[in-house]
Amino acid sequence: MQVKSTHTKKKKSLTSAQQDGILVDVFISYSRKDIKIARKFYELLTSEGFAVWFDEKIYVGTIWEDMLMSHLLAAKFELVLWTGNSAGSEWVKKEAAVAQALKRLVPVTLDNTGIPEAWQTLQNVMLDNWKPEEPHPKLEQLLTGISKLAPPSRVDNVRPGFVSDALGVEVEMPSITGVGDEFRYLHFSVVMNPARRLPWYVAANLQPYNKEVERGDKWMPDPLLPASFQPGNEHYRNTDYDRGHIISPRSVAWGDLRQAQLANRQSFFWTNTAPQLAQMNQGWWLKIEEWERAITEQYGKAISFGGPVLKADDPALGETEQLIGRIKVKQNFLVPQSFWKVVLVFDNELAIACFLLNQVALLKSNAAADLSIKTHIVSLKEIEKATGLGFSLTMHQAKSIKH
Repeated sequence: MQVKSTHTKKKKSLTSAQQDGILVDVFISYSRKDIKIARKFYELLTSEGFAVWFDEKIYVGTIWEDMLMSHLLAAKFELVLWTGNSAGSEWVKKEAAVAQALKRLVPVTLDNTGIPEAWQTLQNVMLDNWKPEEPHPKLEQLLTGISKLAPPSRVDNVRPGFVSDALGVEVEMPSITGVGDEFRYLHFSVVMNPARRLPWYVAANLQPYNKEVERGDKWMPDPLLPASFQPGNEHYRNTDYDRGHIISPRSVAWGDLRQAQLANRQSFFWTNTAPQLAQMNQGWWLKIEEWERAITEQYGKAISFGGPVLKADDPALGETEQLIGRIKVKQNFLVPQSFWKVVLVFDNELAIACFLLNQVALLKSNAAADLSIKTHIVSLKEIEKATGLGFSLTMHQAKSIKH
């Protein structure tokens, strides 16, 4: 009766909340004793573009119960954090009962103390003993599930994508010769080739990177995209190939600490990877990335385009058969032989450097130990010929960067 009475009472508040323009994707329900972990969920979900509300936002002078319930009823769903503390909280159970009645409840268990009996039959995301500073195998599953329930309302704030006039001159994104789509992140965009599950290219805005950010090494799917648009560990397992970044995490991890951390995390989405031989990933390509960061330090800003050279006769890699939904897909992942990068800076006028590397040919040649970037310099026309991409007249007219 108490829950029903509260629910009925707050339907009036919902109308008022909607009139006041309340926007809530996720309402976090938790015990005050678990405030530290609740804050971590708030920061994580906010960084993914969700409009998140939890009771730290209650301000002095409000009727706190009215505010709680109006935001809960306006939310697309409630994330309840079950712990031994919250399982003993009558208020958390009340909020969970309201959300369950509205079919908007997403339960997460954070320890093994169990959840109240009324919610034991619901499917829970098990994040037992999750340490917020460390990855957890179920975390991306949770984010993917949440995104399907309620696409984030503020995704443009945390995924603005590539900015074409960042150097003060309009630098258009290259044209492609097939089907593709732009997926936006912080400080960079990935133009994906859905048939290949690899990028046509990555377009990035660079500034000197924030040295406070730890690089990390946890690859993950982009939770906002279908799995069929992205490669995964199954494509690299038991192969001779590294998971190579198209744009380096350090190259995009700039800005204040939170921005740099977010861009670093997004650079580990599978959309920003391609298979590279170890010598390529850890040798030749790494030297190009180091030069790219050095030139960014020198000029303060840079623009980077780069990606694999996608050919129809590229060999298959990893598992050649996969079930996606009800569809059996064969030879769905091919390994590119070559990679390219174009870097632009503004030095009184636009300046450019272009690189093209064939990893197979390099490995077979006597240049295996040669890590000089000058051996890979080509013209923009050569990259166009190799990739089929089209670059703007502005880029073709740019002078060469002094090496």
